[in-house]
Amino acid sequence: MAIMIREYLNSTFKQGYREVNLKESATYNPARVSPNALVVDIEGLHVIGTGNFTRYMEEALDSSIPSWTKPYNKPLITHHDEESGDVIGRINSVRKERTNTLSGTPALIFNVSVLEKEAIERVKDGRYMTTSVGIIAHDVRCSCCGYDIMDESGCPEHRRGEIYNGEYAYWDIYKMEAKELSYVNVPSDPFA
Repeated sequence: MAIMIREYLNSTFKQGYREVNLKESATYNPARVSPNALVVDIEGLHVIGTGNFTRYMEEALDSSIPSWTKPYNKPLITHHDEESGDVIGRINSVRKERTNTLSGTPALIFNVSVLEKEAIERVKDGRYMTTSVGIIAHDVRCSCCGYDIMDESGCPEHRRGEIYNGEYAYWDIYKMEAKELSYVNVPSDPFA
């Protein structure tokens, strides 16, 4: 069992996600991208608590790095709208930075090619500025007691976003894989 998570405020979570084994894929070659593409770096995911009361542990960032570009380069879309099929770009590569990040914590830096003409203009003029990740979480635990959130019943003692002993309860993510990166209006990670 895994949990699909889209990190923007007021997102919904789907439990019971069934993994699909993808045996065929096309290899994305950034060198074959249109010369009119805009290539940018996006500081897109940090080791901090988000507005959705999830926290990405450093090992989650590490475990996800290969999945952003394998078996195919994940899409850059808008507002987590996977259903429309409108891809405005692709992720070329991902690296983790430990220092000198906006949050002061380890972060994933996405090198992306923005391919769609209107999206390029929106990035250049600042309308597309903040981002959010769509991931599939495989190891999620309650920050208060360490309970495995993946258990069908969830944590019986603590609710995410509630305060216990003066601290918020978070879903701590320890292992995840990539789904997509989106430009969004209101990211739950304020530094994305």
